[in-house]
Amino acid sequence: MYRNLPKILESLEVLDWKLANIIPIYKKGMREDPGRPVGTISEPGKVMGFLARKAEKMLDIKAWAEYIVEWAAKDPYGFLTTVILALTPLFVISAALSWKLAKMIEAREREQKKKQKRQENIAKAKRTKKD
Repeated sequence: MYRNLPKILESLEVLDWKLANIIPIYKKGMREDPGRPVGTISEPGKVMGFLARKAEKMLDIKAWAEYIVEWAAKDPYGFLTTVILALTPLFVISAALSWKLAKMIEAREREQKKKQKRQENIAKAKRTKKD
C-alpha cells in the first residue's frame, strides 16, 4: 500500500488546471505595471499540497535510512541519547510484563502442586479405607 501512496496522492490532484488558460491577476490592476501576482490557491489547498509532499518524502525509506546514518555520524552522542530515550519505555514495559508472567507461572505451578497433593491425599485416604 505504501508503495502506491505517491500514485494515490497524485491521482487526488485536480488535473484540469493544467489544461486551462491561466491569466494572472495583479494587485495594481494594470499589466504594464503588474506589481506582484495574487495567489488564488486557498490556504487549505496549500496545506494539503505541503502535507502530500512531506508524506511522499517520509515514505522514501532509503532517504530516511541515509538521514539516520548521517545523523549518527555527525552527532553520535545525540543519536545514542535519542535512541536510548526512545527505547527506555519499551524496556520498562518488557521488564514489567516479564515479571508479571513469571508471577503467573509461579502461581500456576503452586496450584498444580496443590491439586496434585490433594489427589495424592484422596488416593491415600481411599487406600486406607479399603484396608
